[in-house]
Amino acid sequence: MSVEQYALLNEERLPKASEVSNRAQELGYDFQITEPVDLCIHKGYLPVKLDGADSGFEAYFVQTSGVEGLPSEASGTWPFAAVTITGGNSLEGMAATIYLRALVDIFGAAYWYPDDGVQQPGKASAYLTDAISSLKVLVERDAARASRRQPPPPNPEPPRPQPPKGGFFSRLIGRK
Repeated sequence: MSVEQYALLNEERLPKASEVSNRAQELGYDFQITEPVDLCIHKGYLPVKLDGADSGFEAYFVQTSGVEGLPSEASGTWPFAAVTITGGNSLEGMAATIYLRALVDIFGAAYWYPDDGVQQPGKASAYLTDAISSLKVLVERDAARASRRQPPPPNPEPPRPQPPKGGFFSRLIGRK
């Protein structure tokens, strides 16, 4: 299952990756885009570090005219969108949401999550901050579960066959 999120923009360009990382850090997140990509032309996996862990998500910059299902109130208002797509991993979901939160802050943008409708520019920041807080709880829960997991027991080596030491069969084959 994948999750799509959108920052709805009036801008024709996105800032540099370093500017997005810096804004996320100014907002209090330990977030960094780890490759110097041009976010306007980048398509696909965007590697990031979040709280010291490697993560990432799919990121795109598109025209909203090509976005399927975009509500009518958004399609004419914002011609561009920064899109993230994530799987079921809570860390990558949190990273993608922080990325969009930084863009919303930089541009005063709106935000759209298809299940929740469009969050207008004045409300998008608070909405995303709440979403990030919820995702942080999931990330911490996942980390706690991972730390409680016991490593599997080592596979015992099968016993090695021992040469006969003497006895009936040894005498049969000529060994004492």
